[in-house]
Order: sequence, then structure tokens, then C-alpha cells
Amino acid sequence: MEISINKSNYLKGIAIILMLVHHLFAYPGRISSDISVYHIVNGIDIEMYLGLFGKICVSMFLFLSGYGFSLKKEISFKYIWGKLKNLYISYWIVLFIFVPIGIIFFPGERYSLSPSLFIENFIGLKSTYNSEWWFFKLYVLYVLSLPLLSKLNTTALLGVLFAAAMCGKGLQYFPWAPQVLIEYCTWLLPFGFGMVFGRTQQAPADSWPAKLIATLGRTHPLILLVVTVAVFIVAHNPGLLLVTPLFIIAMMKTADALGSRVNKAVVELGKHSMYMWLTHSFYCYYFTQKLIFAPRYTPLVLLLLILVSYLTSLVLSRIEWAIKSGGMGGKTDSRRDLPEG
Repeated sequence: MEISINKSNYLKGIAIILMLVHHLFAYPGRISSDISVYHIVNGIDIEMYLGLFGKICVSMFLFLSGYGFSLKKEISFKYIWGKLKNLYISYWIVLFIFVPIGIIFFPGERYSLSPSLFIENFIGLKSTYNSEWWFFKLYVLYVLSLPLLSKLNTTALLGVLFAAAMCGKGLQYFPWAPQVLIEYCTWLLPFGFGMVFGRTQQAPADSWPAKLIATLGRTHPLILLVVTVAVFIVAHNPGLLLVTPLFIIAMMKTADALGSRVNKAVVELGKHSMYMWLTHSFYCYYFTQKLIFAPRYTPLVLLLLILVSYLTSLVLSRIEWAIKSGGMGGKTDSRRDLPEG
């Protein structure tokens, strides 16, 4: 089953919407107590459950990234350098615009003037300016791991993935274990699944990975969704890591049913998922939380955050284009998805 560029952007659009749902509704404690929110169903916080499920967005981005990387015939130093350069340019544009806003208008511990803390955030080692940037460091590490991961055959790669997942689970019980190591081992699973999924494009049709994916491709999307939700209910976030491929396939199979206008809108959001990820939490958590929740009704709150984040991405994309066309050279498409191979 092939994931085209258009389908990839569609899936990233779904993922970025789920990310916004996750950060808006999964953590009621992060919303100011003087903000009133009206839920879809009185007395039942459906939005919180949808928000908790929205955590699958991280696995989706990693899966699609691994898929993209698997299609590369050669993972060279030049290729890795180009990927990281583009990533850091986007990251630094947001950092140098939003962090000064935080320092000037929202002074406090989060926006410390410590030079050492600035350097750690600048490199991506820490995410104290924006807690939702924790994913940045992880993605950099996976890109740096590509020369090794890409040389493993499918069986060996799957062995490494499950061994790493078990190590990540086990290390949680040791206080001395570095958090970054736990996260790396834990989230490697969907990244590697994406690589395996991509490799089946060139694998023999009678190989077991190709047969498995073909079978899943023939399965009704409702069944895939039911299995995904059931595993999430039973196993929570660890379960989402395992069933991300099922959810991806289900979303691909139902894409056309949404209608062309909705489909195009979701694809457009997917193209802007990078800057929407990097900026949305400034609005819903750190800078303008009361404004974002002003509509009060949860669907309208979500639509407002989507709109504000998308418009921000349009502006930042133009800034990135100006920077690159002004002397950095290379191909410029600041609407690239997050992340890609």
C-alpha cells in the first residue's frame, strides 16, 4: 500500500488536528480555572477522551517520517545535513520570534534570560520555552540514527524496535535513566514501523510483511478503527504505538469519503503542520489562552486554534522563503510537512 505525497499531507493534516485536540482538551489542569468551556454533551467530557486519544499524532508523524526515509535509496551525510538544516531553520524562526515576545510581555521563569538555558533551547537539548517542543530533540536523534537503521534488514529492524520498546518500558523504573533515552527507545517503534511499511513497496508480494499489509489494506476501515480504539482503551498510550499503522490505513481508506473540499482543507493543514506544531501551544497555553477559549464551545475553540495556527504558518512560511531565497540557497518549500523523509 503506497502513501502518495498527497495522502501523506492528508494524514499529517489529521495528525495536526489531533495534536491540537490533544493540547486543548486532554489536560484540563492546564486551562485557567476562570475559563468556562461548554462541552458537546453535558455531563460527559467527550473532548477529554478525544484529547487523550489525540496523543496518537506523535506516532503518526513518526510513522510517516520513517516511511519517507525508507524510500531513499541512500542515506548520505549530505542528505541528513539537508534535513537537519531545514528543520533547524524552521525551529529558529519560531524561537527568535516567539521567545522575545514571551520575554517582553510574559516575563517569568519560563522565559528566563539565562544564556546557558538559551543555548540549550537553541540547540534543542531542552524545551523550557515551550514544553511541546520535546519532540524536536527526538526527531533530530532519529534522523542521526538513519545511517544505522537503514542498513538493517526488515527482520533485524523489527527486532531492534521491540527490544528498544521493552528497554524504554524497563528504564522507566530506574531513576538514574536519562529521560531522553527512555523517550528514544519508546517512540522508535512507530518510526521503525513506518520504515518497514515503506520497504514493502519494493518487497516481494509473497513476503510476510507485504502479505500482512495487503491483508490490512483489504480490511474494512471500521474494523481497523474499532481495534485501534479498543487497544487504546486497554493499553492507553503504549497501545497507540502498536496500532498506529492500523489507524493510518483506516484514515487513508476513508479519505475520499470526506468529500473533496474537506479533503483539500485537511491536506492544506498537513502542508503547514510544521509551523502549526511549533506555534499552536503559544496561543492555547502561554500567550493568549483566554482568547483561544473565548468561543467557549469546544468545536469553535478548536476551529479558532486551527485558524490562528494556520495563519501564523502562512506568515512564517513567507519569512522562511525570504531567508532562504536571500542567500541560504537550495530548494525552498516552507510548507513542508512534519516530519518527512
